[in-house]
Amino acid sequence: MQCGRLEQLLREAAPAWRFHPVIQSLQALRGVQFTVAIGLIAEAGDLSHFDHPQPLMAWFGIVPSERGSGPWIFHGGSTKSGNGYAKRLLIEAAWSYRYTPKVSRIIQIRHEGLPKCDH
Repeated sequence: MQCGRLEQLLREAAPAWRFHPVIQSLQALRGVQFTVAIGLIAEAGDLSHFDHPQPLMAWFGIVPSERGSGPWIFHGGSTKSGNGYAKRLLIEAAWSYRYTPKVSRIIQIRHEGLPKCDH
């Protein structure tokens, strides 16, 4: 009940936030609903501070670990560095990509009003 009230307050306050368009755009991705989108942006802030995806992924802590010696390099699982809360949100959202992609009615509604990509 308290979580529902908090989410409702966030939904009411979000349109006045300067990152509201980013939150709407993130929700066009499968697995990213309002609470995930607002949580990611609340943790990461202005994504334009990251000039390339690699530093952003390092900030999230989802880059593979590396160890090696000389010419040998071994890649392991993701590191324990990064923002733990944002990393959990991103991983939970990514679980939806294990299913066959389809654009449900909910996703179609989220796509309405978003700018179209030109690439």
